[in-house]
Amino acid sequence: MRVDLGEGGSAPDEAGRAGGSCAQTGSYLGEISPAPENLLNRNFNATAPNQKWLTDISEFQLPAGKVYLSPMIDCFDELVVSGSIGTRPDAELVNTMLDAAIAKLNDSEVQPVVHSDRGAHYRWPGWLSHIADAKLVRSMSRKGYSPVYIQMVNATQ
Repeated sequence: MRVDLGEGGSAPDEAGRAGGSCAQTGSYLGEISPAPENLLNRNFNATAPNQKWLTDISEFQLPAGKVYLSPMIDCFDELVVSGSIGTRPDAELVNTMLDAAIAKLNDSEVQPVVHSDRGAHYRWPGWLSHIADAKLVRSMSRKGYSPVYIQMVNATQ
């Protein structure tokens, strides 16, 4: 799977969303923990793998019910580093995805910037400890802005 980051690695606008079959989840609960600085500031270009990772949760309505996708996307090649799918947008969903992404670093000294929206999933103590233990760098979009580009998962590329 690839994510269309648009020309030059910049985020496409919402008009680029195909068919409306995918929805963004609303998990913003207010400032439940201090938010890190927005280190990417909409600059999604990366010159090497594992410099910048992006994550968010997408909701899909299927005949059997809702399903949630939590991918980690590498800005370098727009490929999925890891992902998890579940029936609830909870800590297990994002922690499973994060653990799989961390495992792919193979104890290297690379410390990707992990960029997300300000959803509660990325501010829970479990998420914060996983990030800290792996020595990853957190970055968050400012309030009211979600990384729309992560919603552009396009399996046809």
